[in-house]
Amino acid sequence: MNAKSALVVGAADSLGRACAVALARAGADAAVASLTLEPGEIVRVHSVANEIWSLGRRNLALELDAGDMASVRDAVARAVAEFGRLDVAVIVSTDEALADAVRDAGTPKVIVVDPEDSRAESEIVSEVLAAAG
Repeated sequence: MNAKSALVVGAADSLGRACAVALARAGADAAVASLTLEPGEIVRVHSVANEIWSLGRRNLALELDAGDMASVRDAVARAVAEFGRLDVAVIVSTDEALADAVRDAGTPKVIVVDPEDSRAESEIVSEVLAAAG
């Protein structure tokens, strides 16, 4: 993956964090977003952004309310403004309205990951990396 930019929504949980960090390790700049405005989740998203920073990649922490489509559109717009474009979004949620909002905001590739997937985290992350190209 060369110089791509990614958005990971749901980066506050373990699977979202693993996807975001793997994308950064593969060479992507990454915006990471919460699913709620719950304070603990926001702290975890900022921690993931710091981890991406430590890998030498550009990063952006976004506080997102996945139930508010204006908030979703704003997050995509902020990621595009920060990175100049957005190549892929990973949505760690089964909320189809959320995935549709990210698509409708102009993200060319959206990968939906079920947070309840029973496979090993490493297998899911490998699948996300392959799909992200």
